[in-house]
Amino acid sequence: MRNLKTLLKSAIANPINKSEKEKVLMVVQTQNDWLKEMTERYSDLYLVSFECPNCGHVQTIADFNNLKIYPGRAYKDCIGKYVKDKGCNWSIDNNNPKTTKMLSKCRIVITEDGKEYRVFDFAG
Repeated sequence: MRNLKTLLKSAIANPINKSEKEKVLMVVQTQNDWLKEMTERYSDLYLVSFECPNCGHVQTIADFNNLKIYPGRAYKDCIGKYVKDKGCNWSIDNNNPKTTKMLSKCRIVITEDGKEYRVFDFAG
């Protein structure tokens, strides 16, 4: 479990544009607080679930791991990007204007070095 936690901590990528943050309301928290909330909500990190802000599909880290997809994408991509007829193909890395409203259903995680990243919100 420790290896997965380390993986999750290091997997956040693609910093956000500060002006984008000002356009929408999101939960903003440090990476340590995000990981703490995650471990408080879920006793098994493989069962951590995230909701796609576009289609509402709920997916777990285990879903990605079982499909041999990098588990660090579970909070950034809808599983439909990889699996036909499941969810949609939306990714948090998309920065086109039509997704700005969806970003309000995401969180901003701030790393120790001050970089800010978007992640899907926890499901439920």
